[in-house]
Amino acid sequence: MRNPYFVLLCVALTGLYYIITGIQYWATIYFEDYLKEDKTVVNVSYALISVTGPILGVIIGGNITTYFGGYQSEKAMRASCVMALLCFCCSAPICFFTTFPPVAVLLWFLLFFGGGILPAMTGCMLSCVDQSQKTTANSIANLCYNLGGFMPGPFIYGILADNFD
Repeated sequence: MRNPYFVLLCVALTGLYYIITGIQYWATIYFEDYLKEDKTVVNVSYALISVTGPILGVIIGGNITTYFGGYQSEKAMRASCVMALLCFCCSAPICFFTTFPPVAVLLWFLLFFGGGILPAMTGCMLSCVDQSQKTTANSIANLCYNLGGFMPGPFIYGILADNFD
């Protein structure tokens, strides 16, 4: 915990997992209740979006990271920053659309670019700790992801949805 790079990258990845988990949990309800899309279309579309977007993002992001010299190269970090910016640019306009197709496309790109930054960020996070601490650092990071990202995402979004129409 004395390594600020590890802590900041761990917090950033935990935040990413928190947001993505909340989106993935509540997206189908949002598509059906607020965008008034047919349940069958929502389920099929969402299955395709949530499977292909992040998986292709991780594969392509990993290949980009490798192409630019690995997660310790400056070019790879710049590429990850560009992907993070593109992820933000895809997420910001979603709330302004009231029809399903543009929201679905933007959500796919959000998940794609979010997945694209994972290989470089994870590699960078684990490379900034000593070799003897890597297994402990990985365990701490996964604990943070689970307790701060995956678990509270749906719960906190649900509380907000229940209390604020």
